[in-house]
Amino acid sequence: MRWLRLCERLLRRCGRASQLLLFVVFTAEASPSGAAKIPVSTRDIFAVSYGDIAAALGLTQAETALKAENAELAMRCGDRAVAYLPDPANSRILFYGWPATNRYTRANMFWIEPGVGRHMERVAPEPAPAPPNPTFFCRRNEEKEVYVMVEFPELRDDIFYWDFLNAANVSGGGNRKDFAAPLDGYAGGPVAFTVRLFGWNDTAWNPDHRANLYFNGTLVGTRDFDGRAEVVVEFTVPESLVLPSGNKLTVEAYKFSYPDSKYNSYIMVDGFEMAFVRDYTPSPALLVASPPASGRLSADLFSAPLVLEVTDPYLPRR
Repeated sequence: MRWLRLCERLLRRCGRASQLLLFVVFTAEASPSGAAKIPVSTRDIFAVSYGDIAAALGLTQAETALKAENAELAMRCGDRAVAYLPDPANSRILFYGWPATNRYTRANMFWIEPGVGRHMERVAPEPAPAPPNPTFFCRRNEEKEVYVMVEFPELRDDIFYWDFLNAANVSGGGNRKDFAAPLDGYAGGPVAFTVRLFGWNDTAWNPDHRANLYFNGTLVGTRDFDGRAEVVVEFTVPESLVLPSGNKLTVEAYKFSYPDSKYNSYIMVDGFEMAFVRDYTPSPALLVASPPASGRLSADLFSAPLVLEVTDPYLPRR
């Protein structure tokens, strides 16, 4: 799998890959061990200034710059080395980071300390397709880890979820929640949705739950399921329902009319993914791109993109 970063204000030009990332600036913290500590809770390309690293390590900014550019700063995640890219023009280093995937936290710690470091290797450039393909197919994941649930039936790494629905709370609106569905760069055509849900409760009735899904107010999918189960609901939205901006997905928990005054349905929303054709417009979110039949994507429509291959996330190549 390959990942790329396309942004108007970045460093250099490359030719192929398959994911769009935006840039995040982080501050390094000093740790008792004498290393600079950088907590990462999202998957992205990150920047840390030479000044922040210098402050954390007790160096001058000039000493930090020299060490970074000579690979005399070592970066690691756990006990594995992480390759980074010095950016002397902007007095910072760039690195690819990702969150932890355990039951307790999403904060993954990256460390910088004096020592033998590794710079990102360069991939031999290849000529871009001619003419460049103006669009590409991508997948965009929307997920926020707002709540924690520890009572899942099976031990799992992801115990976080975005929001929950109470089917009985119709008057208060708790049975129905809206989620922004940003389609930056949308180039027309259908949008394929994959929505991840979880049934919170298990009753004597079957099915316990019904999830109705709306896109911009139009019912586009329904799924019945039973018990405390994870479900994935897939549906396709036609181009005619897509707005220029302000698109939204609505998830509704429906309460069946069972002859039981105590019956109710609670549904948790984990997140959703959208797959669509888009153009080469900078986006504020992480995107996964699928190369066309040629196996290549062009970055020619950006003035200065930074492209990273992260087949090995610890040792990305540019």
